[in-house]
Amino acid sequence: MGERKPQPLPPLDDPWLTPAEVCQRVCMSKPTLYRHLAAGAFPDPVRFTARIVRWRASTIAAWEAALAQPAADPAPERGRAA
Repeated sequence: MGERKPQPLPPLDDPWLTPAEVCQRVCMSKPTLYRHLAAGAFPDPVRFTARIVRWRASTIAAWEAALAQPAADPAPERGRAA
């Protein structure tokens, strides 16, 4: 049998956030958080058990930073002649 390589441990300064902590950080309710998840508009959590999910603080920070970025290629205005 092949040996399994140990996985590197995540950094200690990147804590796991509960759904309540994520909601508080991004200013949304739990139902809104789960609607965003279902729509694919929010990062997927790590599922530890059937009832325990957590997000890495760095994952949420990256999501927040992506929201703050302006659109790369805004759609041209329609119906206006130059």
